Amino acid sequence: MFTAPEEVCQPNDFEATGVLMPPHSTQRRVAIVPGSQHLYRLDNLLPNKRYEIRISYPATSPTDFYLKLEDRCLLRVEAVHTGVSSDPAMALAPVIYDIVLENLYLGFLFHQVYKIAASIAVVLLLGQFILLPWVRRFIQVELSEKQD
Repeated sequence: MFTAPEEVCQPNDFEATGVLMPPHSTQRRVAIVPGSQHLYRLDNLLPNKRYEIRISYPATSPTDFYLKLEDRCLLRVEAVHTGVSSDPAMALAPVIYDIVLENLYLGFLFHQVYKIAASIAVVLLLGQFILLPWVRRFIQVELSEKQD
């Protein structure tokens, strides 16, 4: 997580691997060779807003990723192979990763939290108006049969 700088980012003359923009931006299936680095331009960041950057990669490629925010609008991603293998070429094999930039609302809620909230609401409503009445009727029928 990081807070965007107060100054608005100015375009720079560098070759970026990709561009990440809020509220939700993803670069998928990017290949990086361990020991190298990628640069990402961060566009349209709102001053003093909080953001989260996440990287996901397959566990079959043990790699440490280091993220460094530079020049207010530039993200440097470095990869270092951390696994042990009998094949020395594995340390130089490209690692495929996804990188995501998301807004954090209220400083901790991520951009797509509404999907989780909607799912929870649907489950609660189904339970309240369908499942609970059915269970109550079932119990009443069972109790009335045992009393007869």
